[in-house]
Amino acid sequence: MLAAVTVPYLQPDDGPLAPAAVLRMQANRAARHRQRLAELRPLERLDWLVFTRDVEYYTEVEGKPFATILDPIALRLITAGRGRKVRLFPGGPCHVPATILDHNPSQQVLLAREFTAHGGWGPDMAIPELAELCAAAERLAPGLKLRTEHLLGPIWIMWSHYRHFLEVLRILRPRAVMVMCHHAPPVMGLLAAAWRLGIPSVDVQHGMQGRYHPANTHHSRLPAGGFNTMPSYFWQWGRHFAEQIEAWSPLGTHWHKTFIGIHPWISHLAQSGWDNVEAPWKQALSGFERYPVRIAVSLQSRIYDQPIPGHLLETMRRAPADWLWLIRNHPMTEESPEQISAMLNAAGIPNHDTAAATAMPLAVLLRHATHHLTPFSSAVYEAALFGLPSVVIDSRARSYLPDLLERNVAVLETTPDAILERLRHAKRIQAGDLFGTGPLTLDEVLTRLDRTVLDDGGA
Repeated sequence: MLAAVTVPYLQPDDGPLAPAAVLRMQANRAARHRQRLAELRPLERLDWLVFTRDVEYYTEVEGKPFATILDPIALRLITAGRGRKVRLFPGGPCHVPATILDHNPSQQVLLAREFTAHGGWGPDMAIPELAELCAAAERLAPGLKLRTEHLLGPIWIMWSHYRHFLEVLRILRPRAVMVMCHHAPPVMGLLAAAWRLGIPSVDVQHGMQGRYHPANTHHSRLPAGGFNTMPSYFWQWGRHFAEQIEAWSPLGTHWHKTFIGIHPWISHLAQSGWDNVEAPWKQALSGFERYPVRIAVSLQSRIYDQPIPGHLLETMRRAPADWLWLIRNHPMTEESPEQISAMLNAAGIPNHDTAAATAMPLAVLLRHATHHLTPFSSAVYEAALFGLPSVVIDSRARSYLPDLLERNVAVLETTPDAILERLRHAKRIQAGDLFGTGPLTLDEVLTRLDRTVLDDGGA
């Protein structure tokens, strides 16, 4: 069954690859793999290995891609001679230099035989029988149709990266590893390899983590040794977020502890200054400032039958002409900013910006906005860091953001008149109760992280 799932990943447009072509592809991949590993040189002191994926490079700094969550941390560790950053694929130079590993799991055909021979993860990395897992999921969620084929692709990616990172970690010998989005299959592979070698790991929070986050909440059976594909520590932006982890991994447990940190990107900007990151947007920001009310709108992808829901369009039509609507596309939105701008112009709403509001870093946009509005995006969290009140306009926010609604960090309104009334009378908020980290700098947090993780050894 594994072959039936993995082979289509390797099919060119003209049909399946012949066995000889598969072997040649595997041989080429193996040669590149050996070359990359041979080029790896352990540092005399490597406290932290920071792993980034291409999808994490949300913005640019000085014209080069920048991973907003992990790069501020990696930059400080590299500058201090205590860290190293790695990426899987070249992808061009980035603002914070990285070692390229050049690992492509879709080409590791021959490893599939070993995967099958081991019966999955093997005796030391056992997972439940997939058919039983699918049946249990369908019992819990009537109407769900889950098949083993749905799981084999992600499992294969995870296993492939596990094998790859075992070799990398044995060469580089870091004292700890740092990741973002611990539930992504490549990251789970790295975490499993670190767990196998006794290396502690840290996952840095990057977005919404409320009561119902599928990867971070409601784990009812914590193994005695912890989950081998989850981090040793969860870096959370504040006590409020840490409580979601501690509900299933109580304080004092041996694995999966919480660490109260801060938002790395915003803290980095507060320390290093905004000039470099805002310079490319100086003209656009100057245009924004001409409007007394500037509403940042965080759109979401594929939740309505049109990019901007009807009740928001009507709200914008009724709003005063000196309100500026800063419409930020979701990365997965099919329509371009230009198409959405044309839609707004056709609706008689000229007081908007879509191009700059989408292209500039979210932190820059929020810093120059006076309000924030969204259906139910986790950008509410970032807005709160800038003291911006958020109006959420979709009833699904009750499920996705219940804590923030209870704390009045966001308010829910679903009709144009009510939305306008909230925006007119909104006041800046204090986010301290939500994040609870105090005026710490990123450098101070990293010092405390060293004491917690490296001195503790992940225990």
